[in-house]
Amino acid sequence: SDGMPIIDISAKRLLMWIRVQGDVGSGFNRMQKNSFAVALAHEAVHLELPRDHFENQRTPAESLQEEVRTWMKIDRLAVTELMEKGEPVEIDYLQFHNATKECVEMGPCPAATEFLTRHEDAQDP
Repeated sequence: SDGMPIIDISAKRLLMWIRVQGDVGSGFNRMQKNSFAVALAHEAVHLELPRDHFENQRTPAESLQEEVRTWMKIDRLAVTELMEKGEPVEIDYLQFHNATKECVEMGPCPAATEFLTRHEDAQDP
């Protein structure tokens, strides 16, 4: 209500992801736990931006640039470590990691932009 950005976790969507998409009848499997933690960290990275970022309209290109920044940071800080430890994560994280492993810096990464553009297109109904 005060305009501060927040992370809202929908219990209904979370259960749909676990029960339907994950085909898990009860509890969480290890991949879901890891992927939920990565997804939550991903949203927290967005919150690094100043408040005015959330108050102003963004172009699709600016939104894509922010997604690239966030996915790259999460890949470096979380996904790579989970992979090195042999921990399971959702396929999207693994595919992004493999597509962008040639990008060593946080600067422009055409492979990241291409992956996220294709991923977004695949998500559209």
